[in-house]
Amino acid sequence: MDWKNKATWLLGSRTIHLEGNGQFAFVTPCSNRAFSLWATRAEAEQAMNSSMPCGGECLGVTSHYIVDLGKPSWSLTPSTVRLASPMERNLKEEPRCSDIAH
Repeated sequence: MDWKNKATWLLGSRTIHLEGNGQFAFVTPCSNRAFSLWATRAEAEQAMNSSMPCGGECLGVTSHYIVDLGKPSWSLTPSTVRLASPMERNLKEEPRCSDIAH
């Protein structure tokens, strides 16, 4: 499986791949949207737990989340992501994984 391409497809082409290869994506959905890939959930959780704010326009580390790319795409809305209201997000942005209708 090409995890990088699947993550880019799910998260949007403006989301930057930082590093790694694996089925677990650690996602920072802030203004500098990015993801890193990890072979195991434990590695992704370790990266998420050790992360600092991702920049000046970070939504906060509590907005960062992990997605298991091995699950069917219709089940990939992460339970840990805080959904932004229409007023909080730029409506011209590409949809994020959390915005996908199920």
